[in-house]
Amino acid sequence: MNTEKLVLVVEDEPDLGKIFVRIINKIKDKKKNNYHAIIAENGFEALKLVKKHQRFFGLGPNNIKCICLDQRMPKMDGTQFLKRLKKIEHKNFFLKHIPVVYITAYENEIEQNIATLIKPISKAQLEDTLKEILEK
Repeated sequence: MNTEKLVLVVEDEPDLGKIFVRIINKIKDKKKNNYHAIIAENGFEALKLVKKHQRFFGLGPNNIKCICLDQRMPKMDGTQFLKRLKKIEHKNFFLKHIPVVYITAYENEIEQNIATLIKPISKAQLEDTLKEILEK
């Protein structure tokens, strides 16, 4: 059975977001399943997509398997998004925690207990980090 691993990219720079999507869409796991990326330009759009991809009216696991999250964005930054995401996850007993990869250009913005990539990042760094998280 071929199942895609859905990755949400939250990036306010459209060109950079498209690059991340292209890289992610070329990744295959050990079982030859494809990774598939969707994109949001800020935290508000990302929360809408998280809710949209909940299964069984929010009672089942989310179809999104990982979130690549930029820190500095307009409207809602990465930290604000994470706080709201955690509230959604804690409200729902059945909702599994969605792993997050922080993508930032600023080393002082590293969040504890979250995988972090410092911009500029290479294709190999992004691919290796996602595989490490999603193929445990």
